[in-house]
Order: sequence, then structure tokens, then C-alpha cells
Amino acid sequence: MKKAIGIGAAFIALALTVYPAVSIAAAKNALALCAGTLVPSLFPFFICANLLIASGITASVGRLFEAPSRFLFHVGGEGAVAALLGFISGYPAGAAVTCRLYAGGSISRAEAHRLLAFTNNAGPLFVIGAVGTAVYGHPPIGYLLLASQTLASLATGFCMRFYGANTPHPRINARGTVSDPVGEAIHTVLTLCGFVVFFSVVTAFLEHLGILRCIRRLLSALGMGEKTAALCVAGTLEISAITQNSGALPATAALLSFGGLSVLLQTASLVKKVGLSMKSYLVGKFLSAGLSAFFCRLLVAAFPPAVSVVALAGHSKAVVYTGYLGAALLLTAIPCLLYFIRKRLQEAESCVTIKKKDKRGKDDYILQ
Repeated sequence: MKKAIGIGAAFIALALTVYPAVSIAAAKNALALCAGTLVPSLFPFFICANLLIASGITASVGRLFEAPSRFLFHVGGEGAVAALLGFISGYPAGAAVTCRLYAGGSISRAEAHRLLAFTNNAGPLFVIGAVGTAVYGHPPIGYLLLASQTLASLATGFCMRFYGANTPHPRINARGTVSDPVGEAIHTVLTLCGFVVFFSVVTAFLEHLGILRCIRRLLSALGMGEKTAALCVAGTLEISAITQNSGALPATAALLSFGGLSVLLQTASLVKKVGLSMKSYLVGKFLSAGLSAFFCRLLVAAFPPAVSVVALAGHSKAVVYTGYLGAALLLTAIPCLLYFIRKRLQEAESCVTIKKKDKRGKDDYILQ
């Protein structure tokens, strides 16, 4: 893995030297995106979230959501607050708040992993404004995509309630560990902007070299529409690229739930700092993407007048919609199966240990 990363870094460095104009143009566009959208929307939120956690208000508010959160997601009330903030502010805010709560001891490790699976979502302003209105020219499409993502995220959270062992609630420090809310918010936002610029430059190089064009042609040959293929290729690398592409609505819904590789690495940088694992996040994102596409297809069928003709053009060629539910159910079964297997193995190990202790005690009694 390290060798692959090294080779990739060497390739990018070589491309920067050979094609400086491409990298400069892509970096300028990415910086404009960060300055115009990312920083204004996320920086104030991160400061407010840090202050909320440090002040202990999340613990008080969490008590109101304790019962429904435990029932639906097997997570405490403070975890429900993290989920709510993630829905309102967009990625990677949900993951950032989850990591803050875990670092402060407000939630357990198992609860943090369950939250990571479904709290990182696209914000309403991005989905309704940038995608529904700007890309498709029809605000109801934005509401439909937001509803698909929300339903998929909640369903994923319910499925992931079985993920992980039932570790006790730590309560190490109910007020969190935020010592400098503004400074930590600046560091987080700069890190996120760095990922956006990096992936924008990489995407520009891949496009300039014709690699992305070959991938789009391959997807088109497999039956996917040209617009949807372009949407999937661009959105898989950097989610903000879907503001420049339009395609089948279920594909757009799946990409919004997944978040792209850029958001994946942004989340990994936050998760790594507090010592959490990315396994539950990856399982949750794939499950949520499949469910989002499935719910979007159902909503399109239920509310056809709300969807423009252009948005539906070519969607029948994009994917086999009956496969959405099957893939989602399969990904749902994986964490449940792993949980029950792990539980049985732990029970078997504990039984063996007890038998060994009993046998050792009997042997000692006989020797005496």
C-alpha cells in the first residue's frame, strides 16, 4: 500500500512539472470553491459545534433524544445530536462532531462507530441549491434527493445498530476536550480545503491525460448513459464535481450519500486523530448509497410531476434498479452477520476459559 501511495505521489509530482498550466487552473477553481462555499458554510459551524461540546449543552439536549436514539440506533442521546448536526450542516460535520464526542468521552467507541456509519451526509443547502436548482433547474428535485438521502441514512443507522460490541458508556469528560474552539476549527477547515484542492488537481490531470474519458466510455459500453457515466466518474473522486454534471437521479442520490473519495479521506483524517476505525464508515457509506438510489427510484415513481423530463432522460440505461434493493440488503446483512459471529466466538472462548479454570481448580483440590 505504501509503495502504491509513493508511486502515485511520484506520478502527480511529474504531472505538476510537465503540465503546470493544468494544475494551476484546477487549483484556482478549487480555491474559489473553498472560499465561496466550503469556508463560509463549515467554519462557523465548526466553531459553534466545538463550543457546544465544550460547554456540555449536548449532554443536556441529548437527554431529550435518549429513548428514541437508543431504540433506533443503539446510541445515546448525545449521539443523536451529532446525527442532527450532520444532517443540517453536511459532510464532514457529522464525523467531526462524532470524533469530538468520542475524544471527550461523551460516547463509547461502539457508539462512535455506529454514528460514523450514517451521520456524514450532504447538507440541505448543497443538495437543494447547488444540485436541485443549479444543476437540474428544478428545486423539487433537490427536495426529492434530500428525502432519498435522509431515508437511506436513517435506515443505515437502524441497520448498523447491531454493529460492534456493547461496551459500557465511558463518561470520561462530559464537557469534551476542546481547548481552543476557533483554532481547532481553522485547522479542520484548512485540512478539508487541502483535500478539495488536491483532488481537483488530480481530477484535472486524469481528464487531461484521457484516463477519465476511457472510464466513461467503458461505463457507456456497459449500458450506462453518457451523462450519467460522466456524473459517476467525476462525483466518485470529488463530490462537488456533480454541480457541473447532470445524470440519472438515482445515480446522483447514490453519489450524494457516498460522498466521494475526497470526503472519504477528509473523514479518515478526522477519525485517525482519535483512534477510531473506518470499517463501519465504509460499510455504512456503501449501504447508504444503495439505499439512497433505491429510495430515489421509489420517490420518482411516486411523484413523477415533481421531476423534470430532462432529469429522467436516459435513466433506464444507467443501472438495473432491481439490483439496488438486493445490494442494499446484502450490505445490511454483512455487519449483522459479523456481529453475531463475533458474539458467538466470544461466548465460546469464555466457556472454554471457564472450563479450564474449573478443571484447574479440581486438579489442585485432588493434589491437596
